[in-house]
Amino acid sequence: MAKTVKLGFIGCGGMANTHATNIGKIDNAEVIGWCDIIKERANGFLNKYGGKYATDNMQDILNDSDIDGVFIVTSRNDDPGYLHAEIGVKTAEAGKHIFVEKPISSTLEAADKLVETVNKAKIKFQHGFCFQYSPTIDMAKKLMPNPAYSVCQCAATLSGQVCHNLDILVNKLHDAKLVSVYASGGKYFDFDKPLPVDSFSAVLKFADGSTSSYVQHGTMNNSLQKFQIQLFGPEGCVFLGDRFRDVVWHPADGTVTKPYRDEIMYMGHFQEVVDFVNCIIEDRKPINTAENGRYVLAIEKAIIKSAVTGKVMDSF
Repeated sequence: MAKTVKLGFIGCGGMANTHATNIGKIDNAEVIGWCDIIKERANGFLNKYGGKYATDNMQDILNDSDIDGVFIVTSRNDDPGYLHAEIGVKTAEAGKHIFVEKPISSTLEAADKLVETVNKAKIKFQHGFCFQYSPTIDMAKKLMPNPAYSVCQCAATLSGQVCHNLDILVNKLHDAKLVSVYASGGKYFDFDKPLPVDSFSAVLKFADGSTSSYVQHGTMNNSLQKFQIQLFGPEGCVFLGDRFRDVVWHPADGTVTKPYRDEIMYMGHFQEVVDFVNCIIEDRKPINTAENGRYVLAIEKAIIKSAVTGKVMDSF
């Protein structure tokens, strides 16, 4: 009989709804425990999605011998990575597999501790970089395997979205190693109050000579929506638009191609949860490791430091 992976949640808000809905579509996974500091919220998830219990004490989840893996989905308005690494350390020490939402942490020091603890515990760790599983980004990569230039534009909070886009750029679309970043930025949009900048224009340079230009800001161009990426090379241009729902291929020879649009699976949220469950069952390593989450956080911190100091950063 196939194993059913039993899961617990720490944090019942925001993305927890998306993950809980997707788990409900998977035959070999179920959530049995819900935890939130506001117990009424945990009870709401129990009533909506099913399970065995709700609690406001995360130790109940960590001490539950029936639970194989834990989804860590805590956040604050001013800190999307609130307690991700700290709870992750306790979860790893309890021997539970971990799915943690992005970003991996608010600080590199906490991320380093999480990486160390996860490796020592030898558990499965999946970081919530859902776009690694996006079918539209996979399509863009096939159309433009080695872009000479990429251009990313995003209208959102720095702390909440930059890690997603950086992951795509440095771990998916550009194959060569990132060698340096340079950024200019400021506080223009009243976002990200704990950070010294809330927006930036950055250039990322890769070892093969390719570059990425990345602009992060607050106000939105409604024609482009929240975020978009373009890939340029001698063969043409690939446009990933409307939050990556759209893929438009513009060959250099002027051939007219039919745009592709995906309304359902484009963000990879369902696929990442399926893979996490299967990694536990099949005893294999997920794509998005703790090291990967820490690396992307280091790049984000380097961009912020470059924007503040005016210096090129080359250590991640």
